[in-house]
Amino acid sequence: MSFNSNSDSIGRPSRSAQSGTGRANIASGMTAGAQVFDYEGCLARLGGDRELFDEILDIFLEDAPPLLSQASTSLARGDSAALERATHTLKGLSANFAAAAAVTAAYAVELHARDHRLDSAAICFPQLEAEVHRLEVALRNFRQQHP
Repeated sequence: MSFNSNSDSIGRPSRSAQSGTGRANIASGMTAGAQVFDYEGCLARLGGDRELFDEILDIFLEDAPPLLSQASTSLARGDSAALERATHTLKGLSANFAAAAAVTAAYAVELHARDHRLDSAAICFPQLEAEVHRLEVALRNFRQQHP
């Protein structure tokens, strides 16, 4: 199940999108307007191992906030190499959940850092912060609804 509150698994508008409510579906980890992560796809890649999924979720929730902070500090200091490492790791953590928006945002900053284009990385960085935060919230909500 992809976590997209505005369409079903084959791209048709969901009932909430059709009705215009656009509310978050906390039980599935969806937020209004965009896919956050793909639980069923992730679980399938893990061989159906829910315990392993929970471990990966714990790792994300523990590691993502300090990595985002490291990335921010690296950007402020002009340290391209450290920024590249932090965003590369964030990209990998997000990819575990097929969180396309977070992966894309992390990759954009990572590429700019690799090319030493910190001005471009700074432009992309707020999107990375927003997407990582959105994923974090969706994963926390998912955990609360699916203990």
